[in-house]
Amino acid sequence: MGRGREIFFTPKPRDDNLFGRNKELEKLLSYLHDGVWVAVLGPRMVGKTSLAKSAVRRYVQDKNSMGIYINVASCGSFGEFSRKVVDIIETAFKAMKSQRRLKSISLGVYISDPGGILKTGIQFNVDFERGRSAVRNFVSAVNSLPPDTVIILDEIQEVRNRKDILLRSLWEIYNERPDLRIIFTGSYSGVLKALFTAGEKEAMFGRPPEQLVLSPWPVKTAEEYLLKGFEKCGIEYGHSEIADAIMTLGTLPGWLTLYGYKRCRGEPHERAKRLVRDEAVLKAKKELMNYVSTRTEPYKTIKLLKSLSEGPKRWSELKAVSRLSEPALSEVLEQLTEELGVLKKNELNRANVTYEFVNELYREAAKYLSTAEIEKR
Repeated sequence: MGRGREIFFTPKPRDDNLFGRNKELEKLLSYLHDGVWVAVLGPRMVGKTSLAKSAVRRYVQDKNSMGIYINVASCGSFGEFSRKVVDIIETAFKAMKSQRRLKSISLGVYISDPGGILKTGIQFNVDFERGRSAVRNFVSAVNSLPPDTVIILDEIQEVRNRKDILLRSLWEIYNERPDLRIIFTGSYSGVLKALFTAGEKEAMFGRPPEQLVLSPWPVKTAEEYLLKGFEKCGIEYGHSEIADAIMTLGTLPGWLTLYGYKRCRGEPHERAKRLVRDEAVLKAKKELMNYVSTRTEPYKTIKLLKSLSEGPKRWSELKAVSRLSEPALSEVLEQLTEELGVLKKNELNRANVTYEFVNELYREAAKYLSTAEIEKR
C-alpha cells in the first residue's frame, strides 16, 4: 500500500464512512434520540463496535453532548469494570478542561463542543475513593456526566464476576439519570443475557434494553466492499480471489476487512486468506464456548453444535443428538439464529426446515468444542 493511497481497510473499529449499515445506523440513532438504552448484538466481527461509534459520533453532533467509548472486555470482575469506567470518565473530563483536541486522547471520547459543555457549570470531580465501594464509585462517575451523554460499554458480556451488583448499579443510574443513554455491545451471554432474562426480584426486571441484532452482510455487499477497497489501495486482484475469500471467510465485515488490509499491505491472496481464517476460527470457538457456558445444560448444547458442524440438520435430528427438551431446544436455536447470528434457518416449506452455521468459520470452530473446557470455567 503506497504512500498517498486512501486507507480503506483498517483493522480497528471506525466511527465514520461506515459501509453497508445505513439502515442499522439510522435505527440505532432513532433509539438514542428516543432516550432508550440499546444492546447491539451479533457475532464477533459483524461490526457492532463500528456501528455504535458511528451512531454516537452523529448523535453527539446533533445534541451538542458527549459520548464515551469504553472497552470492558478485559474486566473480569465488577471491581475492575468500575475502576476502568471511572478512569476513562476522569480522563475525558481532564481533556475537556484543557481544551485538547480529541485526537490526543487514546480513548473513544466524542465531544461536540467542549467549551459549551464547560459553560453549563457542570462539576468534573471524579475520584476513585479508597474505602468507598466499587458500586458507589461507578454510579458517582456516571452520574457526573453532562446531560444527554452516551456511553458505549463494549464486550460487556466479559464482566463475569458479580453480575448482580452490576445490574443493580445500572438500575440505579437508569432511575437517577433518565437523560443518559447506554449502548451495550456483545454477544448474548453474561451481563447481556441477565439484562434480558432478569426475574421479578432482579434489578432490571421490566426494563431491558432495546435489541439491535446485526447479521453478516449479503454476498453482494461483501463483494462491493472488497472491490471498492482494492481499487482504493490500488492493488492487482482477480474476481475469482474475491469470490474465494468470501467463500472461505464468509461475509462478516471484520474478517473481510482484515483480509483486505493484509492484501493491501502486500500479502498474496492465499496467505492472507489462511492467516485470517486461522485467527477467525479461534475467535469463533471462544464465542461459541462463551455462549455454551451460559446454558443450564452446556454439555447438551455442545452436542448440538458439534452435530451442526457436520452440516445442515433438521429439528428432529438436533433433538435426538442433543437430548434437549423441546422448549430448551427452541430457545437455543432462536438465540443462535436471531440473537447471536451464528446459525441460519433454511425453511423451504413447513415440513422441510434445517439449521446450519452462517459460514465455514463457525462450522469449523464447532468441531473443536470440548466438554473439558466447561469444567475449567
